[in-house]
Amino acid sequence: MRAALIRLGFQKLTAVQELCIPQASAGRDILAQASTGSGKTAAYLIPVLESLPLQSEKKHSVQALILCPSRELAMQIAEVSRTLLSGREGIRTALLCGGTDLRMQIRSFHNGADVVVGTPGRILEHLRRHTLKPQECRTLVLDEADEMLSMGFLESIRTISGQLPDHQTMLFSATYPEPVQNLARSLLHDPFECHLASDSEKQQHADQYYLFAAGRDRLPLLRRILKEAHPAQAIVFCNTRHECDGVQRNLSECGFAAETIHSEMDQKVRTRIMKSFRAGSLPVLVATDVAARGLDIGAVELVINLEFPEEAQSYVHRIGRTGRREKPGKAVTFLAPGQNDKRLLMKQLTGQDAALWPHPAAGKKQR
Repeated sequence: MRAALIRLGFQKLTAVQELCIPQASAGRDILAQASTGSGKTAAYLIPVLESLPLQSEKKHSVQALILCPSRELAMQIAEVSRTLLSGREGIRTALLCGGTDLRMQIRSFHNGADVVVGTPGRILEHLRRHTLKPQECRTLVLDEADEMLSMGFLESIRTISGQLPDHQTMLFSATYPEPVQNLARSLLHDPFECHLASDSEKQQHADQYYLFAAGRDRLPLLRRILKEAHPAQAIVFCNTRHECDGVQRNLSECGFAAETIHSEMDQKVRTRIMKSFRAGSLPVLVATDVAARGLDIGAVELVINLEFPEEAQSYVHRIGRTGRREKPGKAVTFLAPGQNDKRLLMKQLTGQDAALWPHPAAGKKQR
């Protein structure tokens, strides 16, 4: 597994990994709060995979179940799991998410898997159909728990947990609001706790910038920034699916290689686009917040928010897509004229001042 970690770019364990891996390996429930980009995925995957017994039967029983809020994040977790298992024969990782024909998914899952990664809605559907049998599942992981709760998955999570035998539960979350606290109290037993978000968020490696621009000026400014910054890869965040589609069309018509992803797209198209982006063959990704949580794409040098997100905490997750693994990155946020309160909020959220984007076209600093 050490060689697989090196291939994934891990040079040393992060704080959340150093704290959680020994405790998780000892079988304790885990409650971990750590900011985006802190290495939470490996913090639970390493002990989960190290504990898996080799199953000799052709049909594998589920040993670990990992729940997360989005298809893209589930795909990434499954990919990391398979990479970490690349030196071990006979251990299977399965992906069970919506957006794929259920009957085809049932057929492909016929022989089971040791590790199942999926979204709560689709996992619950498999449990109801008895196509996923949890009788031997010993570990439940809730990744990005705060996001799953904000999406309305509370009852699905409770139902899934209630159908498992006695098991270890690990809950990982970027934030720790009251709903997450209540869920942790109800599902975890004498957990090991670590809360690292506050310190981690103040150590962002992305340089933050802002600029004031009216709506009609934003697309020309966006194109200028992409042209002048010339990032290897960039993510442009929009608040709505409609805006995503319009921005992508505008960039494509102006000669930029850009694609978009959002929740209303066909899953096969989303998968193809994310595969291209991860491979580095797609320079610009235009996305809603579906791409803001958990996705780890190390080559992203620039994040641009075409407007401040509707939920303030999403700002931290968006800019966390760049400046990862100690690499430099830049995050630029467009603000409407007079939105000084948002500029101050950016500092409150990250502990860092944002600078005016260094270009005359960025607009005058407003007081």
